[in-house]
Amino acid sequence: MAAAFAELDYRVPVGETFAARIAAAQLGDTALARLRGPALVARRTAEHAARDGEPKTAMIWQLAGTSIARQGSREAVFGRGQVLFVDLATPYEVTCTTPFSQIVANVPTGALGGGHSDLDAVTLRPLAADRLVAPWTAYLRALAAEVAHLDPAGTRAHRATLLHVLDALVTAARPPRDGRRSTGAVDPQRVVETIDARCDDPAFSADRLAEELHLSRRTLFRVLEGEGANFRGLLLRARLRRAVELLRRGWPPTIDQVAAAAGFSSTSHFHAVFQKHVGCTPARFRAGYADPGRG
Repeated sequence: MAAAFAELDYRVPVGETFAARIAAAQLGDTALARLRGPALVARRTAEHAARDGEPKTAMIWQLAGTSIARQGSREAVFGRGQVLFVDLATPYEVTCTTPFSQIVANVPTGALGGGHSDLDAVTLRPLAADRLVAPWTAYLRALAAEVAHLDPAGTRAHRATLLHVLDALVTAARPPRDGRRSTGAVDPQRVVETIDARCDDPAFSADRLAEELHLSRRTLFRVLEGEGANFRGLLLRARLRRAVELLRRGWPPTIDQVAAAAGFSSTSHFHAVFQKHVGCTPARFRAGYADPGRG
């Protein structure tokens, strides 16, 4: 059995019953849907693409389960916590063979500030959803949860905010244009990767980062300023990402151990920071991921 929405055909890979649940809303020229179920195949054909009056891009955010996307000769496997951008001008297929939960947004490519050149660099490449700051992540979850009950009068505001979120993700994920670096021969990506690798050390500091990268403290700060970032903010986000991953895995078994493994100096500080930026306590977040059917 099959169903249709947003210029896609949805089918079950096996069996006779279409058991997936689809809640959808049209935000002007932007379609938003929340999908969940035991299994699903979503297919966009050349006929579907021909109906679009302008180039469009799909964002698929995997909340639970694992999916496989195929477009032409390319294939991408993406799992929980990852986002995939797909060019809707070309037919593609996404298969979920296990219980899954997704948020899907189809938007006009031209409405994204980055434009086509940036999207080309990230299309069909799984991206970590934690590149989105926590408030935007919470917004997307809340919007998707209420997608079937949205007030049409508020769709314009929701569309603008949704496009802002997607554009921020594309901008964060794209490689530097022309391979250029912000300051001299210092690669900002190397700075971020070093912070990510050392964030579990509670004593890690800007001075130690500069020393490891063979930079002066002043040069390090200049590099970060050129990227619109600062050391404390990057370190905090790295520690939160580490904590989120540990909580998803369910190991270490206690919240105290998670806090220490993520580099937080105390459990109380970890609780306060997590609650502020993620919107719930670490224990509640872990409980949500204990049920694979929840998104």
